Amino acid sequence: YGNDWQTLELVFTAGSATVTPKLNGVAGPAFQVIKDSLTLGLNALTLTDVTKNAAYGVEIESLVLEINAPASS
Repeated sequence: YGNDWQTLELVFTAGSATVTPKLNGVAGPAFQVIKDSLTLGLNALTLTDVTKNAAYGVEIESLVLEINAPASS
């Protein structure tokens, strides 16, 4: 069994909602972070708290994201 660990870092620009993702130290294109009640479809990573309103800050020390094969249709 092998663990090919990857590191995803989200770099926030001070004073804005702009985030630059870095995967294994390689920066990707910046994007805007939004808080919305939209129902997102595939290819979206949603981080939320337990209520629909902002209740407390979120500090993430570790985040594991597993990409699985798409479900058969």
